[in-house]
Formats: sequence, C-alpha cells, structure tokens
Amino acid sequence: SMRTLIHDTQANLEKFSVRLDSLLQRVEDCKVQVLNSNKLLDNERDRVPTEILDIANRCQSELKSHVGTPAQAHAFDLVHVSQLSTERIVQALEKRIDALQAVSSVELCRCRVS
Repeated sequence: SMRTLIHDTQANLEKFSVRLDSLLQRVEDCKVQVLNSNKLLDNERDRVPTEILDIANRCQSELKSHVGTPAQAHAFDLVHVSQLSTERIVQALEKRIDALQAVSSVELCRCRVS
C-alpha cells in the first residue's frame, strides 16, 4: 500500500511537472509576444506623428501651390500699367491745351491791339 501510494504520488508529480513545464513555456511565449508588441507600438508611436506631420506639410504646400497668386493679379497689373500710361498721356494733353490756350490768348491780345 505504501508502495502504491509512492507510485501514485510520483505519477501525479510527473504529470504536474509536465503541465508546469507547458505552463511556463506558454508564459515565456506570452512574455516574448508582449515585448514584441511593445517594440511595434514604440515604432508606431514614433512613425505616426512623423507621417501626420509629412501629410500636413504636403497639404500646406499643395494649398500654397494652388492658391498662390490670384488669377486676377496679372490682369490687375496690366490695368494698373495702362492707367499710369493713360494718366501720362492726359497730363501731356493738358500741357498742350494749356500751351494752346496761352498762344490763343496772346493772339487775341494782338488782334485787339492791332
């Protein structure tokens, strides 16, 4: 009876040992997976803000390239140059008119005097 008890105890200890080894191996596997997951999360944590920043910079540069200068800017510059040219012509014409009026008033004075 004592021998049977020792034999049963040994068999139970061997089963327990096998189950414990299996459990410890699974715990070790889980530990490795957690470490790998932490590494991946750290990489993602660094990568995601960088990607977001790159996307934001690309969006900003695209907006600048499309908005850039207004479409009417060139036409406005042409109108401004044309206006300045017209003002110079009008000023030149005013000077001629003034000169003609001066000449005509001198001629009128001569006619009256004669």
